[in-house]
Amino acid sequence: MTSDFFVACFFECASTKRGSFSSKLRYALSCASSVPLDEIFFIPIRFENYIVPARVPGKLQDVDLFPDWDGGLKKVVAIIARQDGIRRRKSLPLAV
Repeated sequence: MTSDFFVACFFECASTKRGSFSSKLRYALSCASSVPLDEIFFIPIRFENYIVPARVPGKLQDVDLFPDWDGGLKKVVAIIARQDGIRRRKSLPLAV
């Protein structure tokens, strides 16, 4: 794993097809399982009123970008900034 976060973008036409999206999602969930429980790695974002698959864990970092796009983006930035602060306090390096 060479990233600090994985932002999964869910919308119906991409999420219901077989192929690349599903394989990348499975890989990201696998990577997330190796991250300490008090850290956020996987951030699911919904672009429309779409039901996220049950296998995707629902936690406090879930974000909806509808109907308030700006509010949703601010929430994503806040999640990442908060997690960055936690990692800095622990003196953990960010992914390079």
